[in-house]
Amino acid sequence: MKKYNIVFLDFDGVLNNERHFRERPHLYPECLYCDNVEAFLRVNARLSPEVIISSAWRLFYTVPELQQIFHKHGLSAKIKGATS
Repeated sequence: MKKYNIVFLDFDGVLNNERHFRERPHLYPECLYCDNVEAFLRVNARLSPEVIISSAWRLFYTVPELQQIFHKHGLSAKIKGATS
């Protein structure tokens, strides 16, 4: 049986944080906090998970748009989908 690593990922409070956003509101939605992104990069490197977006961002951006935001921040993880 094949083993899958799946991450249900939120953006707000996970890949960004409130203080960082308040300091850079003009960068939204690309306003991801580098320390948080680096932590996710470590998870991605270790587990190579399939990513399912569970963030409210899924309501405002398509999966391809979210994938572009990932790529802008050096996140190579493939987004497989989003929760409904």
